[in-house]
Amino acid sequence: MKKYLFGLFLIIGIYACDQSVGQTNNYGAKITEEGAITMKELVAKMETQKEVTAKVTGTILKVCQTKGCWMTIDKGDGSSMRVSFKDYGFFVPKDIAGKL
Repeated sequence: MKKYLFGLFLIIGIYACDQSVGQTNNYGAKITEEGAITMKELVAKMETQKEVTAKVTGTILKVCQTKGCWMTIDKGDGSSMRVSFKDYGFFVPKDIAGKL
């Protein structure tokens, strides 16, 4: 009887895990590309301003493999910029290196 119960729970567990494959959870407001600037535009703005609030697009070079709590982005001139998130308030997927 124990073998049958174990098998039943195993089958139910596998089925439950299969249902979550491909699903993502989004929290907070959805981020769109509307109003985003390139890294080159950001660098140009930073030359004349001390602080810039901006939405930026760029190729991600590296990502923290522990939590996704920082990333480096190609600045478009052969150098990169490290981006970290205040108080661990935001995380990025760990497999997005090389993506725009």
